Amino acid sequence: MVESGLPNELKDLVSQFERSKQELNELLSGLTEEQFNKKPASGGWSIGECVDHLIVTGKDYTNQIERGLKKAQQKNLHLKSAYRFSWLGRSFIKNVEPPVKRRFKNPARWAPDPKLPMQKIIEDYNILQERYVDLLNKSKGWDILKVKLPSPATSLLRFSIYEMFAVNAAHQRRHMWQAANVKKEI
Repeated sequence: MVESGLPNELKDLVSQFERSKQELNELLSGLTEEQFNKKPASGGWSIGECVDHLIVTGKDYTNQIERGLKKAQQKNLHLKSAYRFSWLGRSFIKNVEPPVKRRFKNPARWAPDPKLPMQKIIEDYNILQERYVDLLNKSKGWDILKVKLPSPATSLLRFSIYEMFAVNAAHQRRHMWQAANVKKEI
């Protein structure tokens, strides 16, 4: 749920995370547990693995975002400028968006579990989306542009909190697109 007075840029991100729950429900509609965990003949992850990967990465990113928000509050950093992406943030988001043009090596700790119950994945995914929305609401008024955090994937990449939200929204679209393509094969 969107907190009143939330800036339009953050409302848009809230909508993206809320819409992601609906997309998952539509994607999984009519699927059996076996289909959910079946790897495509062409190789790659099953639908379940695509979604589990989003949960695992999302937990790391939301923990990082939460630390960044605490930092903004401790330093009393109130928003004074318009929301915008850095060149790196904009480029990274573009590379994560579907359709996939470029593949990235997955850190081992983000490897999905190959056999998870579909209902558990749905519950965990919905909880993750609610956490994103809660953190976006908590971002209201804080300068989430100024606080730069290392990516949980590699400390070589640093993003603002705002960019981290957008990266994750795009990352979810990427793997939902991937899962939808898997569904066509099974």
